[in-house]
Amino acid sequence: MASKSSDVDQNSNHSTDGMWKFLKQKAVLPTAEIFSEYEGNLTLVVGAPPRPDNQSGQDTLFVPTKQESRRFRVDSKTMATVSDVSDCMLFGGFAESKPVAKPWVVSLPDDNPWAMFFIVATAHGYSSYIPDCLGTDELRIVLHLIDKYAVKPILAGWLQKWISECPDHQSLSQDVAWLIGHEKIFTDHVKASCENARIDVRGDLTNQSSLALCYYASLKGFDQEESITRTRGLFISHLIRYLNVTLGSSRVRNLCERQDKSCDAMVLGSLIEACDDADITHCVASLMAIRRLRVVGEPRFLGSVKELIGIIKTISKSIVSTHIPGCNPFHGIDKFAGGVWHKIGSPLNPATQDRLRKNALVSGLTI
Repeated sequence: MASKSSDVDQNSNHSTDGMWKFLKQKAVLPTAEIFSEYEGNLTLVVGAPPRPDNQSGQDTLFVPTKQESRRFRVDSKTMATVSDVSDCMLFGGFAESKPVAKPWVVSLPDDNPWAMFFIVATAHGYSSYIPDCLGTDELRIVLHLIDKYAVKPILAGWLQKWISECPDHQSLSQDVAWLIGHEKIFTDHVKASCENARIDVRGDLTNQSSLALCYYASLKGFDQEESITRTRGLFISHLIRYLNVTLGSSRVRNLCERQDKSCDAMVLGSLIEACDDADITHCVASLMAIRRLRVVGEPRFLGSVKELIGIIKTISKSIVSTHIPGCNPFHGIDKFAGGVWHKIGSPLNPATQDRLRKNALVSGLTI
C-alpha cells in the first residue's frame, strides 16, 4: 500500500475497536478501497452493510452509528491460490463468480474486515502492514476466518517469528497457545494451573486467586476443570504416597540412622508436631497408628500441589535432631517432586491433544 493515498482519511473517527493501532491511523473511508493501487480484478466488501442511524419504530440505542464494512481490491487468482473455499466460490460457477458485463464485487457481510485485512495483506505480499503480534481476541478472529475459508498456512513464518521472540513463553497466554496449536506451551500452562489449584470450603476447584474454575468458560474442545481436577488429584496422591513411604511403619520408630533412641524420640516428636500444625497427620498412616486412630477412606488434601510440597519442606526444617541431616527423612523432596510430572505424563487427554494438532494445521504452526 502506498504511504499516501486518496483512500486514506486522516481525520476519520472510525474506531477499529482496539485492533491494531497502526490501522486506526490508516482507517479508510467505508466507500474507499483498501489496496486500491493494486492491479486487482475483484472487490471484496467485507463486514456488515451500511445501516441508517435511525429507523422508524426502532430503539436508537441499539442501532449502529458507523459503517462496519470495508472494501478490498484483490487479485482473484491470488485469493484462489491461498484459499480452497475462495477458489470454489469464485471459479466454481456460484453467485460469487465473475459477472459478464459488470464489475466483479463479492459481498461478505458476515466476516470481520480487519481479519480479512490480515489475510489479504499476507496473501498479496504486504508484509510490512502485518502487526508483530496480536491480542488473543484478535488472533482468534483471524484464525476463525482462516479456518472458514480453508486458507493455506500463510501464518507459518509469522508465527515462528513471534514465538522465537518470546522464548520464555510469558507473552503467549494459554488461550493463544490453544489457538495456534502449540502443545508444549499449552501443556506448561495447564501444568502450572494443576500445581496452583486447590479445593475451597464448598468443594469447588479454584485457581490461585481463589476463583472457582467451574465459573470460567472452557476453551472449545478443552475441559479445563476436568483436566485440572484429574491431574491435581494424581499429583497429590503421589505426594501423599511419598509421605507414607518415607514415614512407613517400619521406619517411623527408627528414624535416626545411628539407631539412637533419644534421637528417634526427638525426631518423631517434632515430626508429629509439625504434621499436626500443617493439618496433614491424617494423610500419614503410620502417625495415625501411633495415635491409635483409624484412617477412613483415601486421605484428602484440599490445598494446592505447591502448598503440599511447601508443607513437606517446612516439616523437614522443623524436625529436631542431634544428628542433622542424617535423621531428616525428607531430604529428597525436591528431587521427588521434580520427577512426579514424568510419572504422571501429560495432563491432556488424547482428544485434547488431537484438537491442538488440528489447531496447528489451521494456524500453520510447525514445531
